[in-house]
Amino acid sequence: RAVVKADFRDRSAHPKRSCRPYAFGSAQAKAQERAMMDRLSQGHAVASEAWRRGDHRADFPPGTYRPPLIQAA
Repeated sequence: RAVVKADFRDRSAHPKRSCRPYAFGSAQAKAQERAMMDRLSQGHAVASEAWRRGDHRADFPPGTYRPPLIQAA
């Protein structure tokens, strides 16, 4: 009831400063997320290396960007 009655600008006199978890979900879900990100970064690294060598048909994973081509004079 107190929360409903409180004004939007009100702040708690004694806020809780507890540690909050970094990630939510089961250990299996977190492991799957890490594995997916590892595959994504490895795929990007392989495609990026090919791109820098001059293979401009390199297939980058969805959601990633090609590295810039550095052209020196």
